[in-house]
Amino acid sequence: MKTMALRKKEKPLSIEEIRQKIKKDSAAHWLHSEPLFGLAPFPEGPKLLTLSEAEETPLFVVFLLDAGDYLTDRVIETLNLWKDRYRKLAWKPVLVFQQKYLFLKNTKFYERFKSFPVFPTVPIYLDPFGDLYEKYGSQSEPVVLFLNRGELTYSAPIANDFGVRLLEIENQLHQNLRQRDPGLPLPLLYEYEIDAPCDTRAFRVNDVTRAGQWIDGQSSLVTDDPHATLTFGFEGKCLRLIATLHPQARENARIHVTLDDQPIHLSIQGAHLHQNDKGQSIVEINRNTGIYELIQSGEPIRGIVRIHFHLVIETPVIFYELRQA
Repeated sequence: MKTMALRKKEKPLSIEEIRQKIKKDSAAHWLHSEPLFGLAPFPEGPKLLTLSEAEETPLFVVFLLDAGDYLTDRVIETLNLWKDRYRKLAWKPVLVFQQKYLFLKNTKFYERFKSFPVFPTVPIYLDPFGDLYEKYGSQSEPVVLFLNRGELTYSAPIANDFGVRLLEIENQLHQNLRQRDPGLPLPLLYEYEIDAPCDTRAFRVNDVTRAGQWIDGQSSLVTDDPHATLTFGFEGKCLRLIATLHPQARENARIHVTLDDQPIHLSIQGAHLHQNDKGQSIVEINRNTGIYELIQSGEPIRGIVRIHFHLVIETPVIFYELRQA
């Protein structure tokens, strides 16, 4: 007669053991900080857990962003302003990026924000599997979360009417800080006028007309075909390309950009464009930059933009998206 072996039931982890596991598993994905919080398993489903005792933590204002958005630039500009407005108060902003671009793992990418004094002090979490985005519904647009003494007290999208959203977020900042200290003196609120680009459209892999040989990825395209082009209709003031070198590329790649089959005029030429000796508008793609400004105009323009890859032989390029503002 066979006997049934009883499997020993595993003892559930304590909260402190969960914290230690999250710290260990996520440490490699944090920049400028040790791990501050993470999604923890609970019987009712995963939820955010601070990695120190709730009473010891500051108010975390967590921005779930896309690193390619113009909105990310606007958020960092705002945090630079708030650095002085809310000096020495118990709050900490955190930027979370979904790790969908190869260049996000390269710390040199973040040098593009070095002109903002606040940036080196802002913790960054590279969400490797997009778990926070899936949990809090920001697959389609950025959101802000407030984590106050271990409790999620506020969550809202921030993409549309960004100046209005900022006023709402700052009002929530006041309310959350006063939960800790009801008599806390705080600066007056005022509505922001955003005189800088904000996103109006993203051109992803299925939003552009392609010619030549391309390899399709889940959310990217790869080519080293000198006959390859990407074409789309542009209408706005600003345009940026999100791209990087393929890991097999041995040197930087150069691509050629036209507007209505003409070089980009010097008066609207983006910061990463230059003209070669043939008068072509050229962008040099490397492993670090990731985001390339193609058009920067004071007035709206419209036309057909075409990106030519005839200079990329044996230097394959990964195309992710274009952003229009």
